[in-house]
This record gives sequence, structure tokens and C-alpha cells, in this order.
Amino acid sequence: MATAAPQSLFTNDTTLWHAVVACLLYPHPWVKRVAIRFLGSCLNELEPTSVGEATSEATSWVRKPGLMFSLTRNTCRLIDAKEADLNEELSICIVKVLSWLAQGMVCTPSMFYNTKPDSEIDDRDPTRWLLTRLCHLGRPKGGRRRSTVFKAFAAIASFCGTKVCENQGLVELMLEPLCRSRTEASAMRSGPNASVQESDESTLANDVQQMLEDKCETVYVEALVAVQKRAREKRARRHEEEAMLDATQTAARKIEKQKREKKRRKRRVEENRRKDGRKQKRRVA
Repeated sequence: MATAAPQSLFTNDTTLWHAVVACLLYPHPWVKRVAIRFLGSCLNELEPTSVGEATSEATSWVRKPGLMFSLTRNTCRLIDAKEADLNEELSICIVKVLSWLAQGMVCTPSMFYNTKPDSEIDDRDPTRWLLTRLCHLGRPKGGRRRSTVFKAFAAIASFCGTKVCENQGLVELMLEPLCRSRTEASAMRSGPNASVQESDESTLANDVQQMLEDKCETVYVEALVAVQKRAREKRARRHEEEAMLDATQTAARKIEKQKREKKRRKRRVEENRRKDGRKQKRRVA
């Protein structure tokens, strides 16, 4: 579609471009996929790091006021679609578009501002806004949604380089959902229905976090400490609130947790005993 449609149909028609971007939110999944593929193909013909300075008619559509903001916002909303609609093809298209947009943001941030009259353009950072949206999308459980967010983090860190990886605040936004996913996976492995094999989501989170550690170096350590500290403080506050609201239920959960921990330790001792070939000790009545 992108190659068949003449660019002259779109170049100077702001209404038409906004209509195409609005199709990203259309209820039918097929329309969403066609829209993101078309927009991705159009962006792929442009260089994100210099498009803001270009003056040719072929690139004028990306500089239309508010269009890039709407495209970024609607692409993020695609990630929050139903799990059944967020297939592999759509996920790949989303990641490619977001990586292009992120590169454009760090080079020409003004191109991504909203056009609302009450907005304060000078005080806003489009890259931080994008990573904040992705951070919020990556917090709730959801395999395909989280995987798309994690792949977007990897692409943004790879293509934007030091402009993102040397900013501790931006690295923290990427680490928060990654750490949450790994913590949940660790809890599942130590729970009553423990599974030794890691999920695809957990493996991807490990890989992306390792990539960030390699790219961000010292900033990574400081960002990780800050994220883990906030998580501990939030968990402590939640436990305090739960204890105040229902002391009986809190006590019951603690007892259940102690029982699970006791079973886990016994299971581990038994596994080590079998591995070493030792016989089980007989208890004297």
C-alpha cells in the first residue's frame, strides 16, 4: 500500500495524515495492522536523525504540527490491545515505529510536541514521556504486551545510544518493568507450583537487562539501585497498609508463606540427598 499510493496524495494534506494515524485506534485488528505497516513503511524511507532539518516536500508530512505526537501516542496504545490481537507481526511493526520515533525525539524534540494551547513546550521531554508510557504499559502482567515493551526498550537503547543510556532517569524507566518481571518469575519458581523452566518473557527480560548493563555501565548500577530501593519501599508500604486494614488476613498469609518456605526447604534437601546418593534418615518414634 505504501509503495502503491502516490506521496503527492499525502504530502500537503494534514487531515488525511491525521486520519491514517487515527486508524491505529480503529476497533478492527486488521485496520490497525494495515495502518501501522503503512506508517512504518513511510517512516522507513526517512532518516530519523535529520528529518527535522530537511526541507523537501517528501518529508514535510512528518513536520505537521501534532502529527508525530499523535503517532507516538496511538502506537503506544496499540501495545495495550487484547493479547489475541497483539500478534508477532503487529509487535514487530510497533517496535520498528517506536525505535524510529525515539531517534527523532532525541534529535528534534520540538517535532513531537502536542499542539494544545495550554501545553508548556519548553518544559517537556518527549523521550522521557515515551519511556514513561512504555514503563506503565510494561508493569501489568501480560506476555505479549510486556514482550513488545521489552523489545522496544532494547531497540531504543541500541539506536539512540548514549543519548538515552547515559541518562539515569531514562534507564530507571526501562529497568522498572524489567525488574518487576524478573521478581515475579523468581516468586513463581519458589512458589507451590514452582517451575524450573523460565518463561519466554522472563528470558527476554534477562536479556534486555543484560544489554542495558553492557551499554549503560556505571549509570546502570545507580539506576538499578534506585529502582530496587523504590520497589522495597513500595512493598513495605503495601504490607503496612494491609496489616492495618486486616490483621487476621495478614497473619494467615504469613503462616501460609512460612509453610511454603518450609516445604521448599524440605524439597531442596531431598533433591540434594538424591543427587549425592544418600539414604533418607529414619526417624525414631
